[in-house]
Amino acid sequence: MTVTVKGKTFPVDWMWLVNRAEELLLEYTDVRHVSQIVADWENAEVIERKSETEGNITYEGFTSISRIIKKANNKVEIALVRG
Repeated sequence: MTVTVKGKTFPVDWMWLVNRAEELLLEYTDVRHVSQIVADWENAEVIERKSETEGNITYEGFTSISRIIKKANNKVEIALVRG
C-alpha cells in the first residue's frame, strides 16, 4: 500500500479511519527528523491511498496533525484530523 500526499509517495504499513471517520491513522518508515515529516503532512488537503488488495481511496480534509510518534526502527505513527 502506498500513500501520496503533496506530490510525495510513501509506502505505508497500515492505515485506518477511526473515531467515526474523524481521525486518520497511518504508520510508515521514515528516517527523517520529525520537523521534516510534519512539513509533508500538515495542511495536506488530499491524501491518496493506493492498494492492490483494498482498492484506492482519496481522503480529503485531514489537514491537521493531532499526534505524531517516532517509534523504534524508524517507524512513524501519524494521526490526522479534519482541519
